[in-house]
Amino acid sequence: MIEITGLSFVYNPGREDEILALNDINLAVKEGEFIVVLGRNGSGKSTLARHFNGLLLPTEGEVNVDGLSTKDPQDLWKIRQLVGMVFQNPDNQIVATVVEEDVAFGPENLGAPPVEIRKRVDEALAAVHMSEYARYEPHLLSGGQKQRVAIAGILAMKSKYLVLDEPTSQLDPRGRREVMETLRNLNVKEGATVVHITHFVEEAIYAERVIVMDKGRVALDGAPRAVLGDVERVKSLGITPPPMTILAHRLAKRGLKVPRDILDVEEMVRTLCSLS
Repeated sequence: MIEITGLSFVYNPGREDEILALNDINLAVKEGEFIVVLGRNGSGKSTLARHFNGLLLPTEGEVNVDGLSTKDPQDLWKIRQLVGMVFQNPDNQIVATVVEEDVAFGPENLGAPPVEIRKRVDEALAAVHMSEYARYEPHLLSGGQKQRVAIAGILAMKSKYLVLDEPTSQLDPRGRREVMETLRNLNVKEGATVVHITHFVEEAIYAERVIVMDKGRVALDGAPRAVLGDVERVKSLGITPPPMTILAHRLAKRGLKVPRDILDVEEMVRTLCSLS
C-alpha cells in the first residue's frame, strides 16, 4: 500500500510568501482501492497527488510506497515505476505522432524487449478500449480519447498505482464520462489501484472511498454515501453535493420516506417509484 504519515509540505519555505499546503496528513491507500479526492481550489489535493510518486518531497513526515520511501533517492526510480501519474492536459503528456508509439514510449525507456513492448501496448490499448485507434495520430482524437491514451501509457509501464490529477477538468461531459468509465473498468476488471483527484463531485459516485481536503488537511474520509450524504458538512467545505442528494434531503424534510444518501438519478427514480 501507499502509507502517508505526518505529511506536511511548505511552498517557498522561509520566504514572505511561504504557504503551508499540507498539514499533518495521515493516509493509507490500499491495493485495489478506487479513491476520489475532492476539495475546493487551494485545498491541497493536487499537492498531495504529487507526493504519491515523489514529484514533491515532504517538508515533514513520510510517504512510503510498498515500503519504499520517497525521501530516499535510491528508491525514487522504483517508486515512479509503481506509481503512474496522469495530469490535466492530455496534449502535454503525448510525445509521439502515432498512438501506439506513444503508449510504447514508457516501456521503451524502461528497456523492455521489443516483443514485451508489443504485448504491453496491445494490452494497454485494449484495457482503455482504444485498440482501433492504435495507428491514429493523437491530434485527431477527442480530449477524452487522448486521456485514455495517456492512461494506456501508464498501464504499459506496469504501474501498480494510478494517480490522476484532475484529468477530466478540460474535457466535455462525454469525455469525462469516457475517462471515468475507463477508470472504473480498470479498477473492477484489472484490479488497478486508482487515486483520482477532481473537482467534479459527480465523479465521486464511481469510487468506493471519498476523501475531502480542506486547508491542507483531510476533512472527510469514507464511503461516498457517508461523505456526500452529509450535505451541510460537505457544503461547508466548499463542495456542492450531487443534485439527487440535495433533492433527497429536501424530500425527506417534507416528510417523504426517502434515504438522504441517494447519489444518482436512477436510484432516485427507483426510490420514488417504490413509494407510489
